[in-house]
Amino acid sequence: MVRRREFSVFNLSFLDVIACGFGAVILFFIIINSEVKTRSTNVNKDMLNETEFLEERVIDGKDRLAEIKNNIEKTESEKQIVEGSIQELIQMIKELELELSILEEKSPSLVAAIEQLQTDIKNAIELKNRLQSQADSKEKIPGESLISFPSGTSNKQYLSGFKVEGNHVLLLVDASASMLGRTVGDVLRFTKLPDNRKRNTPKWRQVVNSVNWMSSKLDVGQNFQIYTFNTESGSVIDEMNEQWIEVKDGSEIENSITALREVVPEDGTNLYAAFAAASKLEPPPDNIYLLTDGLPTQSPDYLVKDYVTYEDRIKHFVRGTNQRPKSSVLHVLFYTMEGDPGAPKFYFDLAQTTEGSFIVVSRDWPL
Repeated sequence: MVRRREFSVFNLSFLDVIACGFGAVILFFIIINSEVKTRSTNVNKDMLNETEFLEERVIDGKDRLAEIKNNIEKTESEKQIVEGSIQELIQMIKELELELSILEEKSPSLVAAIEQLQTDIKNAIELKNRLQSQADSKEKIPGESLISFPSGTSNKQYLSGFKVEGNHVLLLVDASASMLGRTVGDVLRFTKLPDNRKRNTPKWRQVVNSVNWMSSKLDVGQNFQIYTFNTESGSVIDEMNEQWIEVKDGSEIENSITALREVVPEDGTNLYAAFAAASKLEPPPDNIYLLTDGLPTQSPDYLVKDYVTYEDRIKHFVRGTNQRPKSSVLHVLFYTMEGDPGAPKFYFDLAQTTEGSFIVVSRDWPL
């Protein structure tokens, strides 16, 4: 009878035990490695998101830095402009202080001179009124004009008393920048003033008052126009360009003068444009009263240059006068200007050619 062996767990060999242990370790490692990989993936995603966020902040920071640099450059540029303006103001203040100190030194004599001048003006006004009364009671004699030429059969206007005659009268007013002052220095200084102060410079006020005085001599039934010119020309009332205005009750004259007072002298002088505009009036003017202070600085077909020579201005004058209405009598009221000594002779000859009159306007006319 064969004897059966009994099985016991304690009969496992040592090698079996070791193998089981290693199996357990391997199983534990597999479980741990899977968990570590999962955590690593999550951590990498978080870090990637954080990296992208930081990159966006870096880009935004660079854009902001560029904007700040641009603002700094703009601020520096504005600072330089402001500093330049401050220096100009400081220089202007110094010049004004110097002029003020000179005036203060002369003030006693100036006060006396002003008082004497006021007395002379008062006496002159009284004399003028007496002479005007005498003149109104007498028949006008052609030889009484300040500077006159034989009228022949033309509608010649004599300037004594400044009676404005003719069925169609054009007052042609130079409104260029030179009409702001009587010297080049004054003109350069006044061109920097605001428009309301430009309109009140002494020379321009005198021109406007001259036009006002002359237009007040118009009679009911006469037709007139007030044109200004600088680089362009046209009526002071835009909607009345190329049309005559008939004097009915005087309001037409007042409206034109009001419009003239709003004109700001500026830019260059184009006599060609002035006469070209006058030529478009139908019928042509009987008399043109040209109020100006010198030779023109512009005309078509000539290159515009930074500096206009005396010879250039003569060419502009000749080209401009060739455009004038040939049937019109031209009267020139000349307001003197520094640095243009030859201009009166040219305008004198032009007025004589048209059987017109030429007068150099004194600073106290009209009173």
